[in-house]
Amino acid sequence: MPGMSGPELQRELLARQHNIPIVFITAYGDRNLRVHMLQQGAVDCLLKPFNDTVLRHAVDAALRVD
Repeated sequence: MPGMSGPELQRELLARQHNIPIVFITAYGDRNLRVHMLQQGAVDCLLKPFNDTVLRHAVDAALRVD
């Protein structure tokens, strides 16, 4: 995604009406960013460090999205 951030990609997908489940993973975020990403429609936003159980729950949630 040269030249486009994850949130920018999310906005572009929404603008094009592509409902693709998104799980963000970031080392640069905080709880405010996480809340914002969830409000924008992300399934989850994981802040590093996290463990494999948290990742598995996020992926499982994304797979359940219609």
